[in-house]
Amino acid sequence: CSFCHKFFKDLAYLGVHEKVHTGETPYKCGVCAKGFAHPSNLLQHQR
Repeated sequence: CSFCHKFFKDLAYLGVHEKVHTGETPYKCGVCAKGFAHPSNLLQHQR
């Protein structure tokens, strides 16, 4: 990670992780429009 120097073997995880630092929340709830940086947090919210 270019922000915290955490290492990821899979670049897909790196991209998701870096959204935590940038504040980007591309995963939106279809019911309340709340945004999440990580798709698993959206899934947990929807349960």
